[in-house]
Amino acid sequence: MEEHIFNKNYFGRSYTFIQVNTEQKFDINYIRNNSIDGIVITTDDRNKKIHDIKMISNFKELRGLNLNSYCYGRLTDLSDFKKLEYLNFLGKTDSEIPFSSLESLWCVYLNYDKKSCKSVFDCKNLEYIFIDNYTSTSSKDFQKFEKAKRIGLIKSKVEEFNAIKNMPQLEHIGIGYNLKMESIKWLEDNNSLISVALQNCKNIKDWEKIGSLKKIEKLIIENCGELPTLSFLQRLTNIKEIRIIGTTSVKDGKIKEIMKIPQLNYLFIPVKKGYDITIQDLTTFNNKL
Repeated sequence: MEEHIFNKNYFGRSYTFIQVNTEQKFDINYIRNNSIDGIVITTDDRNKKIHDIKMISNFKELRGLNLNSYCYGRLTDLSDFKKLEYLNFLGKTDSEIPFSSLESLWCVYLNYDKKSCKSVFDCKNLEYIFIDNYTSTSSKDFQKFEKAKRIGLIKSKVEEFNAIKNMPQLEHIGIGYNLKMESIKWLEDNNSLISVALQNCKNIKDWEKIGSLKKIEKLIIENCGELPTLSFLQRLTNIKEIRIIGTTSVKDGKIKEIMKIPQLNYLFIPVKKGYDITIQDLTTFNNKL
């Protein structure tokens, strides 16, 4: 059993996990004797439906849980875990997940389904929130996450994220695979963000709003189509790292001026035809320290 025990650190909190197969007998005494506080529930076939997680419901000390299969019947037993801080569930379930009972939940990775996941917004102590497939076009639900420090939204349909105004401690936001979002005006003049990542968001028109971010240190723009210019980056007084990745291109080709930003330590950008730099210029810049 020892080979299935491993340590993980999530945002400064440490957990000792054990992999538990649904076909195995759950030995709660072994788990307690080895100071285990996290469980990864596995199956021989991830597509096989698991009816419930009652097998672990007596382990009240549980702090971390990874539900590794794609489909569950009922997850109502989650309400037994008052100490649960970390939950990773990217599958689906037939019943509503009792998020309202998870008062200690601090970090969640979730494949959103309105029928089963809507009460996640009752978890007001969440600080690290990573949600896939959120279907609403409004960010209103997220306003309750006043303690949020990092948010990641993949394949969502939100057209704005004005909820950020209710998140004074938010340090990072990442949005990926969102063709609904055409404006990032909601980012304007934010005073808490340290990093921003935008991936496959090809319809954004007002990229210059990023230039108003006072504290940003790291910026990633990946596969976001053609940007008119990067000149707005010169207004970022704390930027240290810029990554322009994949098919993202810059229409005016003016990259050299970005390399003059005093505090910038690292710049990654595929050198394309029409740019005013060479690969050697980029290599020299990144090796200057």
